[in-house]
Amino acid sequence: SCTRTCTRRATVGLLPYDRIAAALCMGCGVSKTGTHDDSVTESEKESVALRLNFEAKEMEEAAKFDDARALYERALELMRVSKGESSVGYAVILSNMACLLRTETRYDEALQLFGEALVVIENSSDLTEDARYEMLETMRANALQTEAWQNEEELEILEFRATGHS
Repeated sequence: SCTRTCTRRATVGLLPYDRIAAALCMGCGVSKTGTHDDSVTESEKESVALRLNFEAKEMEEAAKFDDARALYERALELMRVSKGESSVGYAVILSNMACLLRTETRYDEALQLFGEALVVIENSSDLTEDARYEMLETMRANALQTEAWQNEEELEILEFRATGHS
């Protein structure tokens, strides 16, 4: 059964959110009784995951990084149980989480998630070639920016040490 706290937040959403939230633990896709709840469809779980991803972006933009991270984690788990780790939705949430980690200067973790997201998009049969190209270009640009920020930070540290500081 789930070890995370279930939440029942009222959210203006894309679906009957209250019914789903009442039945589903947002942490793992398991009902509050500890069993999988068949009354919540895979499509509804996916919709909740996308809504949580949207809310996470809002929290990130408001510099509420801990809240954003928790929402991304919940969104990833719901997308995993509804569509799988090879779904485009999962890759998009991974990429968004990677952007948050980059903002928090957790560059290695961000690059890992960008890499995972890129593999999913490269192998997806659910995208048009144009959509795949656009998503790959955006994710690659974000990964390159992350590497640049990481290199810049490392250079600043080296320059600081070179001036006699420890």
